[in-house]
Amino acid sequence: MDVVVVPADGVLTVTELDDDARPGPASMLDWADLPALVERYEPSRPRWVWPDTSAVYPRLLQAGVPVARAYDLRAAHASWRRPRT
Repeated sequence: MDVVVVPADGVLTVTELDDDARPGPASMLDWADLPALVERYEPSRPRWVWPDTSAVYPRLLQAGVPVARAYDLRAAHASWRRPRT
C-alpha cells in the first residue's frame, strides 16, 4: 500500500493507493494532524509518497514519528534527469 501526501496552501491532501495503485478517496488535513495519521498507518508499513522529503519528514521527526519507507518524487525526478554514462 502507498499513501500519497501532497502539501498545498497550508494543508495536506492524503490519498491511499491500494496494491493495484488505485486511489481511494482523498482527505484533507492540517500539518498538525500528520504525525497521528502516520502513527496510525505505520504498523501496516505503507510506502509514503510525497513531493519533497525535506518539506515533510522534518516535521514528522520533530514530532518523534519516523517512517519505515518513503518515496521522494523530487529526488526520483532528479535521478531520472541525470545523464547516463
